[in-house]
Amino acid sequence: GGSSDGVRRAGGASFGVDSAEQADFERRFGSTSFAKGDATSWSDMSAARSRSCAVGAGASPPCKFYSTARRREDAASQPPLIDATRDMLVALFAYWWMENVLGARRHMSRRATELDGALFGLRVARARLFETSFDVHVDEWLRQPAAKLRARCCLGARRRWRRLDTFGRPECAPCCAGNIFAVQGTSPWRCTAEECADAMGVDRGVMSYDRLAQSLPPVYVELIFAQMCMRAAHERFGAP
Repeated sequence: GGSSDGVRRAGGASFGVDSAEQADFERRFGSTSFAKGDATSWSDMSAARSRSCAVGAGASPPCKFYSTARRREDAASQPPLIDATRDMLVALFAYWWMENVLGARRHMSRRATELDGALFGLRVARARLFETSFDVHVDEWLRQPAAKLRARCCLGARRRWRRLDTFGRPECAPCCAGNIFAVQGTSPWRCTAEECADAMGVDRGVMSYDRLAQSLPPVYVELIFAQMCMRAAHERFGAP
């Protein structure tokens, strides 16, 4: 839902495909904006492309296999699907993007663009990689102040796991109250779901917390989708 909100904020409309029913998505975007199917299936995605008259496509393969947030001994609940997803996108769409966590870096293109909350003034540290079929430009006038902002961000008391000191002992007290939020897990930690939605730039009440914890900040895809449309307008109509 976060991605589709980003598309809508950029002036577009999205059609969702997922292997499981998505009642929250249909309530938000309408029952005609979703189809149950395999997003790595060329036939399923070709049908979705025709049904929606899509300009391009965006995909978020399951991140569990690539995530560094799980213990090495824990088996991922979903298979690695980046390669299969890329094959489908390249075959069916001239314009596309694919998103995943930083742990998937070696599985994605070296040209993948990294976006983080500090670039947009969000109160989350939620770095994600976007591999695209078109160039994505993030101006240095954004990157430089974002780096300074990121250096001053801390979870503080909202940190789920305490930091260790130089002797490997858990710190007794948090370093500060914290100025960002950790939107992860099945329930908020020392904050409310509404505060987490605000931190992500998501409208309050549009999705449950467990969905929010898996979502992208809409502004990420607002930027990516807008630049995809700019590229399409340039190549199809000569618009600079």
